Formats: sequence, structure tokens, C-alpha cells
Amino acid sequence: MVLFSLYGFAQLYVQEGTTLSLGSPQAVLSSQESSNQINAPFLGEGALILNSASKQRLTSSQDVLELPTLHIENADLVQLQTAFNIQNQLHVAHGQLTLLHPITLPNPTSLVLGQSAGILTTPQGPLVYNTQFETSNPLAFLNIQPFLQFIEPKTPPTTNSVVLDFIQRSNFVTFIHTNYNWNFKPSTPPPKAV
Repeated sequence: MVLFSLYGFAQLYVQEGTTLSLGSPQAVLSSQESSNQINAPFLGEGALILNSASKQRLTSSQDVLELPTLHIENADLVQLQTAFNIQNQLHVAHGQLTLLHPITLPNPTSLVLGQSAGILTTPQGPLVYNTQFETSNPLAFLNIQPFLQFIEPKTPPTTNSVVLDFIQRSNFVTFIHTNYNWNFKPSTPPPKAV
């Protein structure tokens, strides 16, 4: 009788310049190592899981490391030392994750926090949502052609200023932006042509 394990333990080294693909959502790469360095982007729908009961550190030689999904079990013990672009989801199960570098997610629903989990952003480590419209299926057409309209002030101005309404039109509604004040500084007039 021969038994096979579905789990394997090994050191994984992916050379810089190559791409690692975790093809399906069931494909996971789990690490309990204290030091993890990833020098190549991950593609696909799988997940990287950091699930050690002791301190873990994740670094990369990439300026921005691309991952499909990142699961963090004990956020208090994890230090992310690179910027991330996460294509699917960021899961934080327990603890507070302090961001020291930017993390970009597709939208706010991509952040999944456990009941006792949280994220602390810093000036160096913001959480950025990359929400965008599909250009092939536009929801709205926005014609950015400004129409400026002078509005005479009700009281005489004490400074040289003009109040203009900025109007944008789309196929759904007209957007009107008001309270744009332009202050003009009197200067020497241009020379007159003779």
C-alpha cells in the first residue's frame, strides 16, 4: 500500500524575470517562513497565504509586487516591506496590519477583514482603490466642454475677482460646478502696437 500526501514542504525560488501563475482559485502557496522574498509577479486566481504563528516578513526586489490574492492569518506578526498591487482580494483574519508601503486593490469590496482584524494606514503606506469604468461598455458619456458664464456679484467686490459657473454636460444630466473664484492681480498692461 502506498500513501501520497497532498501537501509538500520545500523552499521555492522563482528567478527574477519569470512569472509564477496560480491558475485557479484553489491553487495556494502557503508560507510559515519568517523571511519571504518574492522577486517575480504572481498571475492567475490563486492565493499567497502567510500563516505563521511567529513573525513573518515579505520583501521583493520589484517596485510593486503583483499578487492575485493575499491571505494574512496573524497580521500583528506580519511586516510587508514592499508595495503591492493585488488583483483580487486581501484577506486579513486576525490582528492589525500596519501598512508601510502602498497596497492597491481593485475596489473596497476587495478588502476582507475578520472580526478581530484591522488595517492601519500610514502616510508612506496608503490603501488605494483602483476603481475604474470599463471603456468597452461605457455607462455615461461626459462631454468635457466648459461653458463659462459671468455672474455679477450682488455687492461691489473689494478685490479684483470674477465668479464663474462651470457647466459640464453628459447624456444623462448637466453638472454645474459653482463657487470657482478667480483672483486677478493687476499688472502692467501689454505694450500697444504702433
